[in-house]
Amino acid sequence: MIPPVESGLYVDPAQDFVFPPADVRWTASNGESLVCLRKPIPVHPKSMVCLRVAQDVDLLFAEGGYAGWLLESPAKYLADSSDVPAEVNDGCELARLFTEYLSLVSFPRIEKIQDEDPEERRELDDWSGLCCRAEINLHKRRPCSGLFVN
Repeated sequence: MIPPVESGLYVDPAQDFVFPPADVRWTASNGESLVCLRKPIPVHPKSMVCLRVAQDVDLLFAEGGYAGWLLESPAKYLADSSDVPAEVNDGCELARLFTEYLSLVSFPRIEKIQDEDPEERRELDDWSGLCCRAEINLHKRRPCSGLFVN
């Protein structure tokens, strides 16, 4: 956890803020947080500073520049619309399934799935079946929608 720092921001000279794509993604094994970072990855995490910009969303800065972002409880933001996020417990089945999904579609496993590796494809099919059978009762959520790789 990066400790919060009370401060202000300024940019000299003023310019448009752009979110470049992340190079590295990390998900906590319990699904509690999703961190996306740009390369080069900060060598000393203690040098990072986080700026809370919205509920559960922090921008991360290191060595005087933008380093990435952090989203707490990412599973609660999975939705079919822009409605208010649903309440998701830390032990929620959706958080576990989301974390497993990110593991499946990350390097090197995604390449194996794309190459039709039978074992990895079976893991994806098993995950898909778990999603369809899961008892997830979130506002406006339909079972088996939104997270599939075919």
